[in-house]
Amino acid sequence: MIGLPVVCCPALTYASQFSTSTAFSTQGIGVASKVQLTVQEVSSPRTFTHGVTRLTDIVYATPDGHRPLTLDLYLPQRPVGHRPLIVYVHGGGWSSGHSRVAGAFEDFPAVLARFAAQGYVVASLNYRLSAEAAFPSALEDVRTAVEWLQERHRDYGVDPSRMAIWGSSAGSQLAALAALDCNHSANRTAPCAKVLISWFGIFDFSTLVKDLRFAAIIQASRRYLHCPDGPCAAATLNAASPINHIGKSAPSVLLIHGMADQVVPSQQSEAMAQALQRQGVQATLLLLPDVSHSFVGKDQIATRAANYAALEATAQFLGEHL
Repeated sequence: MIGLPVVCCPALTYASQFSTSTAFSTQGIGVASKVQLTVQEVSSPRTFTHGVTRLTDIVYATPDGHRPLTLDLYLPQRPVGHRPLIVYVHGGGWSSGHSRVAGAFEDFPAVLARFAAQGYVVASLNYRLSAEAAFPSALEDVRTAVEWLQERHRDYGVDPSRMAIWGSSAGSQLAALAALDCNHSANRTAPCAKVLISWFGIFDFSTLVKDLRFAAIIQASRRYLHCPDGPCAAATLNAASPINHIGKSAPSVLLIHGMADQVVPSQQSEAMAQALQRQGVQATLLLLPDVSHSFVGKDQIATRAANYAALEATAQFLGEHL
């Protein structure tokens, strides 16, 4: 484990060192000094180390009047039996982003393939962005993708009762709503997620919009919530805020955030962890000092250390709870 110190609220469950008990390794994972924005051109399928295969651009839905929505699947070698499922939801302020790009990782598909090498089936999905459709369209897309995967669990060797939803930044807000408000439809019979993983997530719009230090994400949230020219209605803010959707059936939750985040305040994750604890939900909060959004540190060494720490903590949490 990389010796990166972490701090947290004493009343919450946390670890000052995550000693990964799984065989997950960060060795060779490329981390740049800044956020990566370019989507790599790929062919399908692509074979990674340890026999992991990726199937790309699988269409899971085509909403009326919109482009086909796709996901990539990362399958472990001989994907037979009942494998746990990880569903990844990308960030990008609800207005940009792609299923193959995350933070400063030089090759995020290789990161997802590392999890598949541990025996998980991993799905990374695209959804409608705010310029295409406002809230709750992206949330509906995430829910549709989850249901699509669970319905086809036999095709991919998935155990539908062992599912984690993992999101970063804006993707964390979508992942959290999908995981916490699982029984949104009376017709839904599939199991809910057992684990929620959040990296530098957004959970309470009502407090976010009051902090003028974070103007960029405030404006992005207004576009997403379809109120770009002025304050959003309180009912809209509340409906879109995962902190208001915590029930007793909520999954185990890991929240990781950089304490020097200049895009999304770390107080978003702190408040969410406290709210989860008040509801009796198992929540682990990992705060990384001197680390900004996308786990970018003061230099490339610090950025690599922060990203590796987040990956190792995520791998350990999944191994323990999924």
